[in-house]
Amino acid sequence: MIVSIARATSPRRPAWLHAALWVAVAAFLSTPGPLDAQQDVGEPLRLGPPATNEREADRPVETQPESEPASPDSEPEAGFGQPPDEDIEGIEVDRLADIEPDGIGILDPGRGGLGPAIWEGTSRHVVLEMLPRIPTDLDSPALQDLANRLLASATRPPDRRQTSSDSGSLLLLRMEILAAMGEADGVREMLRVIPRDRGPAGLRRLQTESSFLAGDSEEACRIVRNALAESDEPFWQMALAVCQLGDGAADEANLTLSLLRETGAEVDPGFHALFDAVERGAAQAPAFADAGPLHVALLALGEVAAPSNVVAQASPRVLLALARQESGGAESRTEAAERAAALGLLDAEELGAYYARFDFDAELLSEAASMDGADGLSPVRKRALLFQAAREEPAPAVLAELASEALEGAGTALYLPTARLFAPMLADIEVRPDLAWFAETAGRALYAAGRGDAAGRWLTMVRQESILNPEAARTVTALWPYARLSRETEVPLNEGLAAWRSVQSGDNLETLSYRESLLRATFEALDRAEPRSWIDIAAQESQNESPVASAALVYALKHAGQERRRGEAVMLTLIAVGEQGVENCHPLVLGKALSALKEVGLEEEAHALALEAAVRNGI
Repeated sequence: MIVSIARATSPRRPAWLHAALWVAVAAFLSTPGPLDAQQDVGEPLRLGPPATNEREADRPVETQPESEPASPDSEPEAGFGQPPDEDIEGIEVDRLADIEPDGIGILDPGRGGLGPAIWEGTSRHVVLEMLPRIPTDLDSPALQDLANRLLASATRPPDRRQTSSDSGSLLLLRMEILAAMGEADGVREMLRVIPRDRGPAGLRRLQTESSFLAGDSEEACRIVRNALAESDEPFWQMALAVCQLGDGAADEANLTLSLLRETGAEVDPGFHALFDAVERGAAQAPAFADAGPLHVALLALGEVAAPSNVVAQASPRVLLALARQESGGAESRTEAAERAAALGLLDAEELGAYYARFDFDAELLSEAASMDGADGLSPVRKRALLFQAAREEPAPAVLAELASEALEGAGTALYLPTARLFAPMLADIEVRPDLAWFAETAGRALYAAGRGDAAGRWLTMVRQESILNPEAARTVTALWPYARLSRETEVPLNEGLAAWRSVQSGDNLETLSYRESLLRATFEALDRAEPRSWIDIAAQESQNESPVASAALVYALKHAGQERRRGEAVMLTLIAVGEQGVENCHPLVLGKALSALKEVGLEEEAHALALEAAVRNGI
């Protein structure tokens, strides 16, 4: 079945909102204010439309450009920079001559932005050349959050200098990276605050793709029809065919694609295969590679689920769209949601909602702790079963078994979202000596989830039991690194890396040496004293061939921190750590990144990244 895409024009936003947007951008870009001082950045926030509250006036938004009056009969194009009505009482509309769109953003320091002066001391050509090196598939929610805040912050643009490479739109580059990272909602919000006449070329396609991914085909198709008059790029022809098919004009859609083929343009064969399947009403989509916004739109039109290979290989920008696809099966949608959660695109509560959609009979739920009868379930369904069973389990000991099974089965990639999902349940378990066997599992998960207070109760209990219980003593030592990295006051005394190393078992020498060096580097970067010296570690380590980032990049990161260039330090952290991945990141690189973040005032973020590194590397 093909779902119709209506041609109706979406209603314009309220006039008062237009006026507020335009006036706020003028205030931000033309006059100095509280944003001129680089202060505390506040709590990191997810990108998306901000709530209306007392901070509404602080948002960097649009300024009214001069333009020819539109014809009364013309249809406004849905898109960035729609101007406000000019007859609003109390609002004076004027032109701001020197708007610099490269500094436009949707986050100020009070909403998680990194501050307006983050590029002070950094030349524009450096930013243009280095930003594209930020990986779009960061394996760390902490890095993902930093990237969002770096790219969406309202700032003064970096210094423009006369160099051959100092060209191109920084605003477009920032938004393209955000889109590739899966932040479609944030991109759409950014588009709303860009003055129409100051937006760089390329924003129209970005808006179209973001609208398709957000499921707003009406808006996307309006933009497509307008763009066709100005561009003959194959993308617009393919998008037109999708819109025509959605309108029920299959013959016109096929003609559009036929004409495109005649031009000799290269068109993704997977797109054609999916298009044909949707047109004939196929119950299943064919396998294809490299899903993009147009593929997502076709899947929605045909009300068919994405093939398993597509979900497994999907880029971050389409993961949320696949997870939210109503026609998709529960398993494929949840698999997409798990991958999105692992990247920091989906929070734990949302992931739990996906797990809750599976139907399990009461007998299977009651046997979940022993996993009897669950051998035939897929990994996704097993995780959903354990979550549902744990959520309803009143017995602390059984809940502990369920949580242990879920955390062990999560692996390194899903451990952090799983820990955050189970953290409220773990925090409610009564801490008692007969559950000492569970203390290490519970403490590690709670520390990883940012619940150091609850983790500390388990640590206190096993410290008390350690006098008579050797296993409890080993647990104290195992949790000691997390207590230090979490900044909690409850940290065991008389512990250290030497003691920690002595209780490790099952690791080969190379793995143990790497983990010890990683911890030593994080402690040093975060100013945590450690009596075990580097020379002692070196004397016991194996010869490690782990790759390290380029010397130039590491030294640039170090100097960015020392010279308090916040934007540069965050950008280089994302590149240096992101290129290697938090898992298996070289201790030298991680240590320099943590030091740089701390020196530019992002100490909380540094601790979060250090904890993630410990978790992802099996410590």
